Formats: sequence, structure tokens, C-alpha cells
Amino acid sequence: MLHAIENKKSRLPFTRYVSAAERPGERRTQEDEITSTIFGPLDFFSEETVRSLIGKIFGFSLSRDSKLSLAFWPRYNHVEPDLVFTEQHSDGSRDAYVVEIKWNAPLGEEQVERQVQAIEAEDHLRLAGHLVLSRYAIDVAKPSRNLTWMDFKDYCLELSEENGINPVAKKWAKMVCAFLEACEIRHFKGFDIIMSVAMDGLQDRDYLFWLGRQFDWDNILLPSKSFLSRCGEETIFYRSAAAL
Repeated sequence: MLHAIENKKSRLPFTRYVSAAERPGERRTQEDEITSTIFGPLDFFSEETVRSLIGKIFGFSLSRDSKLSLAFWPRYNHVEPDLVFTEQHSDGSRDAYVVEIKWNAPLGEEQVERQVQAIEAEDHLRLAGHLVLSRYAIDVAKPSRNLTWMDFKDYCLELSEENGINPVAKKWAKMVCAFLEACEIRHFKGFDIIMSVAMDGLQDRDYLFWLGRQFDWDNILLPSKSFLSRCGEETIFYRSAAAL
């Protein structure tokens, strides 16, 4: 699928994961499909490449002397995290790094706590890291931390442009960026077109911009107080300064 998306041969990400995202009963399936599409290729990478990738993207510190394995939806006493990287050490101990993946579904009540307890109940297995990957920033219980898909995409973009990185990993990162872009995981880059709002009798509203953090405040022409009083509290568009 990643090849088809990168070459714009499919609109599946948008129709399946954006426009149909709220269909009842499909959220879990969508998350599993995205997990497999993005992280499935890691199953075919060398241990060294996977160790480097998850270290840079997730911030996990893995030992170079350990044996690394990857498991999708492993079961620990009826608990099933999405993605688990496991380090096998020479003394027989193991460290688990868990990635719980969310798309449009919320994080379950005490989901992090249940995963932590289930993994720590396993013999010779220690939870060394836990991360929740979500579409929007959310609060997660310790020891987990949150990473948004936008942050994840930014890390992949850096990897795709990094010199000296494994060519296979670089290609994967580039394709993942294309997939997430098709899923509308992207930075705000402005409006293609903005229809003029109906404000009869008001002038100076030919060019409209969102008054947000992504703009240079020095280049935004703020209306006068009298103009604002006539617009009403819900007006969110202002005319740009001539410098723009």
C-alpha cells in the first residue's frame, strides 16, 4: 500500500481513515490497519536498523548488545498492546518497549495501567518504556508518554532527509510521510480559498486571514475597536496588512 500511496495511485487513506473515520464499529479495525501499514515493514528490517529507528522516533534507549524482536498485538494475561519491542539480554532478562496506537478512538479507561501491570507480571520481563501514539495530544498516565501523529511524521521527515541513514529506512520514512499526508496529518499551510463573510456595510474585508499563531503578528492589520464592535464576538477573519 505504501508504494501506491506515495505514487498517488490510491485514495484509500482519505476514504478509509478520514472521511469514514467515524463509522460505528470501525475504529479498532482502522487502528490495526494503520499499525500494520506503517510498522509492518519493520519486521523485515535488520535489528540494527530497527534499533536506530525506534531510538530516534520514540526516544527509547536500547542496548546494542541485546537481541531485539518485534511483536504485533501480543497477549499478556488478556491485555493486548498494539506494538511491543523486546530486548533479550545475555542474563536472560527482557525489557519491553510498548507503543499503543490510537487513531480516532479514545484511550481506554486505565488502559495504560492495565498494560503496565500485565507486562510487569510476566517472568523476567521489565517495562522499560511506554508510549501512546495518538492523532491529538492527550494526557496519559505515568510511566507512559504521548506522541502525536504529527510529531511522528516530523521525525520521519527528518529521517527521510538525513544523510548517512540506511537507504531502506530512509525510503520507509519517506513513504510513511506520504501515507500520513494522505490521511491529512499535516501542518496548516493556509487556505486555498476563503469566501468573504456576509458583513453588510463593512469595508476592508477583501483579503482574509486566520488570526492564528502561524502568522507574523507584525504583518497583520488589526481592525479598529469600532470595526470589531460591529463584527460581533464570533468573527475570526481579518484583512491582511499591505505588507502581505
